[in-house]
Amino acid sequence: MDIRSLSGIGRPLDFGHATNRWIVGGSAAVLVTAGLVLGTASEQWVASWSDALRLALAVFLAWAICRELDPDHEMAALGAAGLCAAALAIGLSLTWPTPLPLPGIAECFALLLAMRVVNRTTGAPATLADALAVLGLGIWLADAGSDWVYLAAGAAALVLDGMLPPRSLRSVATAALLSLLALVVAVFVARTFTGAGPLPVGLPHPAALLPALVLLMLFVVVIRDAGKLHSVADDTGLPLHPSRVRTGQMLSAAVGAAAVATRGFEGLLLLLPLWSAIAVAGGDRLLRRRGKMSG
Repeated sequence: MDIRSLSGIGRPLDFGHATNRWIVGGSAAVLVTAGLVLGTASEQWVASWSDALRLALAVFLAWAICRELDPDHEMAALGAAGLCAAALAIGLSLTWPTPLPLPGIAECFALLLAMRVVNRTTGAPATLADALAVLGLGIWLADAGSDWVYLAAGAAALVLDGMLPPRSLRSVATAALLSLLALVVAVFVARTFTGAGPLPVGLPHPAALLPALVLLMLFVVVIRDAGKLHSVADDTGLPLHPSRVRTGQMLSAAVGAAAVATRGFEGLLLLLPLWSAIAVAGGDRLLRRRGKMSG
């Protein structure tokens, strides 16, 4: 079955590309190594392999998110995966035996889907199934006690998709109606099953905001350079639209900032794959600029 009959944002891995093989192999290595190390240390093998799977998925998502943030540089995505793996290894070693909060796989996946809706790296628009998946995941995360930012990000992505070229007022109207319906369902679920209010209120965490702001300032270089893209869409072979890629970048930065503002250091860890991608993409751009200046 053709994946495009169901999804416009799905990107199957093409193992003809070396970097795709490397990230799969690297993620598998993280899974096996973490499973053996954690299992041997704790002797709780089931829980250890579950945590190892989350670690491996976090590393893979750092690569996938960076590919969306900076489509022109495949090696930067591998660097993001490596940085994420290193950060997790250091964090686990420093806090052992106290469990370290692991990255939120569902949260990072929700962000990845929202970015793909906006930037259209596949070359195809999001389908109705994609819209329902993005909003449904946002509702589930809100009900599961996570920030409502992921539902908001998914709704914003769908509306922005209709506003960016090629524009579609019909898409905007459909997205707005679906988003409103999703909000009503989410509020109903939260009030009925958890007794929670519709919008949690959190205070900023200055100590956690500082590193986030530094990384976001570094990321400004990547956003500015989005107008010089050379990458093409998966399906069409046409150049990616700079305004779409830049909007996806800014959406991801906003989600990361909101997570840190409401959850502090937990927000940094929750979206560690995103912050790893932002750090490497920004650092890579600065080094390239410095190399051109010195050359």
